Amino acid sequence: MRSTYKPSSWSGLTDYVETIQDAYRKDFWRELPNYVHVIAEKDAIAGVLHPVTDKYDVRLSPLRGYVSDSFVYSIAETWNRIEKPIHVAYFGDFDPSGMNIEQDCKSRLRELCDRDFTWVRLGVNANQIREYDLLPLVPKKQDRRYQRFIDEHGSQCAEVDAIPANELRGMLDRFIHQFIPQEEWERLQAVEAIEKQTFVNTLQALRPSR
Repeated sequence: MRSTYKPSSWSGLTDYVETIQDAYRKDFWRELPNYVHVIAEKDAIAGVLHPVTDKYDVRLSPLRGYVSDSFVYSIAETWNRIEKPIHVAYFGDFDPSGMNIEQDCKSRLRELCDRDFTWVRLGVNANQIREYDLLPLVPKKQDRRYQRFIDEHGSQCAEVDAIPANELRGMLDRFIHQFIPQEEWERLQAVEAIEKQTFVNTLQALRPSR
């Protein structure tokens, strides 16, 4: 597939200001007492969760199956620079492979990360099969992790996609919100608005007078 490339350009400073005035976003989490990271087993679920992580400016990492060394290292490298409690929300399938993918990622992060972290599987789990009346699936016997899953979790499986999207987003919203001091969040929103307006005013002052 052929592509055409062209550098970004604008008709003038007025056009440029209008383009970038909403682009600035302050990193609230640098000043908050906790750090939150969301990890999803697959892209489809990451897409469902993205409106929430975007709302709160939280990192969202889709695994797309078993993770590479570079993927795990990049996350561990980020966490090692954070000097505050780290909280992870995980979303994945409740089946032999899904549970193993989660455990593999978590254990490798513990090996590479110098910081401790909490890890919560928000979905899907055995209780949610009943809570959301999900159609239970049967684990595949040919999966080499089959027997261990049966011994630890029973004979029912479920895909995280089976939980309604709004419910998944609600779970995540509540999880993130518990780590946000409301007064501090509102103060940072006010600071962000002032900084954004100051930036726009500065750019507008550079516009040539007519």
